[in-house]
Amino acid sequence: MFNYSIADNTLILYIDSSYEFGINLGDKHIYSNMRKEIKKIVKRLNFNGEKIVLTLGGIVLATILILENPKNNIDLVYTNNSIIPLDNIVLSNVKKEENILLPIEEKKETKSVKKENVKNDVKEEIKNVNSVEQVQEKKEENVNIHEETVTIYRKSGQVITLALEEYLIGVVGAEMPASFNIEALKAQAVISRTYALRSKEIGRKLTDTIDTQVYLDSDELKNKWGNDYDKYYSKVKQAVDSTKGEVIYYNGSLIDAVFHSTSNGKTEDPKYVWGKEIPYLKSVDSIWDKNSSSYLREDVKNLENVLNILGVQNSTFNIESRDESGRVLKVSIDDKSYTGVELRNLLGLRSADFDIDIIDNTIKFTTRGYGHGVGLSQYGANGMANDGYNYKDIIRHYYTDVSVK
Repeated sequence: MFNYSIADNTLILYIDSSYEFGINLGDKHIYSNMRKEIKKIVKRLNFNGEKIVLTLGGIVLATILILENPKNNIDLVYTNNSIIPLDNIVLSNVKKEENILLPIEEKKETKSVKKENVKNDVKEEIKNVNSVEQVQEKKEENVNIHEETVTIYRKSGQVITLALEEYLIGVVGAEMPASFNIEALKAQAVISRTYALRSKEIGRKLTDTIDTQVYLDSDELKNKWGNDYDKYYSKVKQAVDSTKGEVIYYNGSLIDAVFHSTSNGKTEDPKYVWGKEIPYLKSVDSIWDKNSSSYLREDVKNLENVLNILGVQNSTFNIESRDESGRVLKVSIDDKSYTGVELRNLLGLRSADFDIDIIDNTIKFTTRGYGHGVGLSQYGANGMANDGYNYKDIIRHYYTDVSVK
């Protein structure tokens, strides 16, 4: 944004010509950003003079008085929209060849060897300052992930953009019971933050449905929580704020942090769900789920309707095989066969781990677990938290060989 030169005890800052010319220094947002940038430059240059002059196109926009501590107490004194030539304020008593460090964007030819040498020195110095600032900005970019924004495509057709951390409150509140242990909620916050940033990285659109992550705005959370809104909102916000900026990496890259409600006692290998192996998504024990209210369900359906959906006539269902986690691999019906995942999707079953019983004109599916089973189990996470594990322990259990930072 700035090039600079120094004359006597004055630091001259040249606003880059690509910056908006109609700048209003009285604007609170612009003033705040400029103040931060100016303080950075003063600190980098270790400038101990008394005054800074802010210029654009050879005109003075403002003078800046440095009070006591140049690193902390910089105040802008505006020119009240008057236009004062730079030469009349700063350069009247300066020997340009000896005292001024020419800006990097200077285009004029000079016959003075001394001026050319100074110009080259300034180029190098500005290059070094910019390099330091770029490194610092990169560090701040890594640390301040919470300053990211995300765009959500809502089922209503509305498209909204929110600060990432604000969005996460709506996601954690929607995706996990707020009554859960705070460590489980923290784990969900880190997972949902990672999922959102990974989605942004690969160009996957975030919705407010189970297609990506469910999101509820404050009005929807009020409807969900009722009289407990203040208590639960505060708890979820605590989970998000206390993990601010933290995400999950595998070999230096953001993971695809998938999760589900309840396992059947083991999480699933993604090769049985999506047909591919993912090194950080391995099947692991999740014994806590078996004690949860979400673990076991019976789903009774009309047999004729099920046969019509599947396009078969025979009412003989044979479970041919299961995978290592106990979920159904193959079911044969007439001359057709289906995977457990296919039946789950076609019939809206809670899990691919099921038993089948046909009684008269009904078919009963007894399911264990809820969801695709890959990645973190939310009820398992709550069980771990209740057993004294913290959120990082929980994340490292459900995602193999990952780091949280």
